[in-house]
Amino acid sequence: MRTERVGERLRASVALVFVAIAMALAMGRPGTALAAETAATNVPDANGAISGFLGTSETVEGWTAPDGRQLTAYYLNVGQGDSELVVLPDGETMLIDASTADQGAGIVDYLSALGVTRIDHMVVTHGDADHVGGMSRVLDSVQTGDIWMPSASVSDTKTCMGFLQDVDAHGMQINDAVAGSVIASGDGFSVEVLSPSANATADSTNDASAEVLVRYGVTSFLFTGDASTQETDACEPDHVDVLKVGHHGSKTSTDPTLARQLTPEISVIECGAGNQYGFPTEQALDALRAVGSAVYCTADNGTVQVTTDGATIAASCDVAGTVEAGAETKTSVPTLASEASAIASANAAAAPAAADAATAPAAPVTTEQVAAAPAAEPEATAPAAEPAAVPADDAGDDETVYITDSGKKYHAAGCRYLKHSSHPISKSQAQAEGYQPCSVCNP
Repeated sequence: MRTERVGERLRASVALVFVAIAMALAMGRPGTALAAETAATNVPDANGAISGFLGTSETVEGWTAPDGRQLTAYYLNVGQGDSELVVLPDGETMLIDASTADQGAGIVDYLSALGVTRIDHMVVTHGDADHVGGMSRVLDSVQTGDIWMPSASVSDTKTCMGFLQDVDAHGMQINDAVAGSVIASGDGFSVEVLSPSANATADSTNDASAEVLVRYGVTSFLFTGDASTQETDACEPDHVDVLKVGHHGSKTSTDPTLARQLTPEISVIECGAGNQYGFPTEQALDALRAVGSAVYCTADNGTVQVTTDGATIAASCDVAGTVEAGAETKTSVPTLASEASAIASANAAAAPAAADAATAPAAPVTTEQVAAAPAAEPEATAPAAEPAAVPADDAGDDETVYITDSGKKYHAAGCRYLKHSSHPISKSQAQAEGYQPCSVCNP
């Protein structure tokens, strides 16, 4: 009854794009693809990619990914701001920050191109405009599960207050993202908030940033918002494989001591080309490279993608190139909108193959077939759908509720979350299958 999981389709779409780019490279055209697996190293190849440096899933502490599931993190090229999309191994999605207000539409387009129609977990690290600015656009356009933000990081700026009002208008509430909070967990993975502590106060919203640790298998990803070195150090983290560098590569968020403590294999800096702050700083780059970290920057490399099966990690970017201090303006780096267009075009080009496959005898759905499907339209523009009637023979005395294609809750008829998709089901069956009641319509 339900559609394929978002995560499966998204991973397939990305794989399709990588194959297309690899073909372009073979024909002598510029592009970037995942490097072939190599011996243990964290040095990007000529295409700006690294992979395989953690070993294999059979040899690293006996870890084997359940059903071959992967976790993928996208560090979006959103100018002078932060935004990361994480697709968890169970297919759920988490969006951490959404840059400035003018980047909101591009983020929504990128999500649509990847086939993401729901954000299961929305995380705002703090209330600064370059992190919360685009969240209202996402909230208005994409079905959202839960929202997390540290109460200590709320600011009284127009942008932050506007987001809070929008959350209230959607009938939603914000979970306080404090140390010890578990945003999500599942088979072999967890998403936990490391800071700020409960009842924390800070001199700046930066130091009240939610720092989020994502673990899958034996791999780890740390997202730091704009937290300073002192705040991250106070979390007492040990080694992480992938670091979202704090505060756009400022010297106050990354120093030699913290770099030696974290020893990240991959470091990703998100900042705008030609920004007035001189980010990333030479001090931060030197500290990271001194511990052998491969450094990517969205201003130099475009959107950066990191995928892991819980044992091995592979990273790639849109444009190969050395990250330099100051992030000079580069015309070769595609915008997020053009990246979204490229993904959508790759999906559209594969659509004829899907049509041919539809005439063949029925067979189990494969990853390739899912990848061939055209990208989903944003839910905000999808045509409204009335809840379908339950056949009289199936209705019985059990109350009828409705579920959506991608949600995990059941709803009463007329709930606003049913305007894009709805499927009738008895309440007892919905509860038996693990669905929870919608907090908006209270079925």
